[in-house]
Amino acid sequence: LRGVNGSSESTRLLQRNTGAGVEIPWRYLIESRTRFSSLEVNPGYRLSRLSLQPLRADGSSPVESDWLHTVSLDLVFNYRLRQQIRDVQPNAGWILFAQSHLDLNRFALRTTLNSTPLTRTLSGRRGVRAGLTTWLAPAARWNQSLRLDLQLLSQSTPGPWSSDQLISTLFHDIPFADSNRLGLFNTRYTIPFLYPDDGGLTVPAYLSTLYLVVFSQTVADLHRSRFIMQQNRMRTAIGAGVRARIRLSNLNLDLGLGVGYEPSRRQWRLLLSPF
Repeated sequence: LRGVNGSSESTRLLQRNTGAGVEIPWRYLIESRTRFSSLEVNPGYRLSRLSLQPLRADGSSPVESDWLHTVSLDLVFNYRLRQQIRDVQPNAGWILFAQSHLDLNRFALRTTLNSTPLTRTLSGRRGVRAGLTTWLAPAARWNQSLRLDLQLLSQSTPGPWSSDQLISTLFHDIPFADSNRLGLFNTRYTIPFLYPDDGGLTVPAYLSTLYLVVFSQTVADLHRSRFIMQQNRMRTAIGAGVRARIRLSNLNLDLGLGVGYEPSRRQWRLLLSPF
């Protein structure tokens, strides 16, 4: 935030977004038998207002904001997805998706820090996110499957999406949190090894599946794409764990415990669901 005398101050804030919106989802079902294919289109409009509260008592006041008008569009194309009854995830198929976000108006943030009035005007926040996901089954006989996922994100500064919504808990911190162009490559290999119970009407709670997971994420800062390797603008972490699927009547719970490791920083991390 910039003060009236040109000075700049910073403080950590907690954001709350209130408002209302409308979406018009539309789906065209192409096939739904042994495989599933569909096209989904979801345009939306939202009227919202930001409310920001300081995380610590440092003399700053709550932040006031203007009303914000936003339009969005989500597109998802599912192509020939296939998942057997004992598969943890699909074993074949593709998903292509794209999301866009655009603020239609300028809005100002106003607060007071140590008796100094501060303002910041945000104009036209916008962003585009797209990705491709596919599944392979190198050992389909044992219900094992591999998911490969590539995502690209490009947005203004500041942007509509937060990096911590996309970054895996494998990392101790958020890689390239200040970047507005990110590339992410995720892998996830699942190995079911035990099916304790199938449940039934007389057994409302039961342990359905135990399975192993091996996974990874690579995050690249594409803002300086020509110098990714030279400037260490890429980070990779790997992990493994055990997960359990539990059914409580009509509720499905998927809990897990695992470990993550980032080789470039030699850091280990204990992981709880989700991963």
